[in-house]
Amino acid sequence: MNESNWCDWCSIFKFSRHSAGLRILGSTLQSCASELGFLVFSLAMAIIIFSTIMFYAEKNVPSTTFQSIPAAFWYTIVTMTTLG
Repeated sequence: MNESNWCDWCSIFKFSRHSAGLRILGSTLQSCASELGFLVFSLAMAIIIFSTIMFYAEKNVPSTTFQSIPAAFWYTIVTMTTLG
């Protein structure tokens, strides 16, 4: 991030002093940080597992777009976030 982006972020945090909604959002995120961490960890594990399954399921198909497990990440992320 360059310096102007940092200033933009700082101005958002400065604005939160004057906005009750942003203060409530901040305290809510702070109070449920462990649950959000577990959610991110669970999503990351699911992405890795399902990408691996997709790669090995399509491994012997000649015209596959899944050339590696990381290449299957995008398909898995899009599928998990749009269908669920």
